[in-house]
Amino acid sequence: YMVLRDDHIYVVTNSDGNLMVIDANQAMGMFGSMAGAATPSAVASEVVSLDATGRKETHAGITGEVYDLEFVTEDGKKQKTELVLAKDDRAREFSRALSGMAMSLSKSAGKDFGRAANDMESRLLAMDMGVLRYGKDMTISAISDKTVDQSRFELPAEQQIYPALEA
Repeated sequence: YMVLRDDHIYVVTNSDGNLMVIDANQAMGMFGSMAGAATPSAVASEVVSLDATGRKETHAGITGEVYDLEFVTEDGKKQKTELVLAKDDRAREFSRALSGMAMSLSKSAGKDFGRAANDMESRLLAMDMGVLRYGKDMTISAISDKTVDQSRFELPAEQQIYPALEA
């Protein structure tokens, strides 16, 4: 699982019964040029248009509206995809968390998508909506509004450092 804490992302994994904590930001910094592949294109893009299609879809028990999104990528190419957006507190909170994670990773890789990410986030805030589906890349299958115990954000082990991967 991943933990976003203090603008830092940690990956917690179980390797043969041993819990390991990997600093994802540090890893992205080491593999900087690969960050684009791990950063959702909507984060690294400027919105051209976001138009309702009139269709509806249900994901994780939440019904949302399908939107056509047209955007310009970091390298200047226009692309289109669909988003499913909902006026649901859980979807809104998930969208904010996803945006925070993507921004944290992109900054670690030496990228600054702040203006583009703020554009999309501002639009979602103004619409009072959150994302349930982003193209074919991401679909929410389950979501809860239960408060997460703060102990879940504690790291269960010391961060692993891999000298062979250090630049």
